[in-house]
Amino acid sequence: GCVLFEIKTGKILFEETHDAEILKSIIEVCGMPPGDMISMSRISDAWFALNHKMNLLPGFRNRKHFPPGSRKIEDYFPTYSNDSIQEEQNTFLDLIKKMLLYDQDKRIKPLEALKHPFIASNFVYSYAEESTEEVKKMEQGNFAAPYTV
Repeated sequence: GCVLFEIKTGKILFEETHDAEILKSIIEVCGMPPGDMISMSRISDAWFALNHKMNLLPGFRNRKHFPPGSRKIEDYFPTYSNDSIQEEQNTFLDLIKKMLLYDQDKRIKPLEALKHPFIASNFVYSYAEESTEEVKKMEQGNFAAPYTV
């Protein structure tokens, strides 16, 4: 889901660099992981208190954070007056949300994702300019040229 988000938008969904910050950001966007998932983790006591609230490390206690589920993926996108662009965006968001579910039994499976309207549609989708610019750079870089000895 994160890779598809970056390809489509040219932005990184979770840009943080430290594990605690990444976990905090994931929880802000996706909500708290299920209690059984937390309790099955061998390192859960390093990250969560017994009441399943974030137990931030001392260096992160004063950093700004939001409650679980307070940041929405929709907030990363503008609202369009053009119905077809808005529908494309809504279809994309539906797929990303299904990919980011914690529970693997509820998360969209690869074959289901291939049949999802965002992937299976004949519609020509738009991509962020930043994303297409990076592709152009790669095509012009050393990797596009055949290797010679």
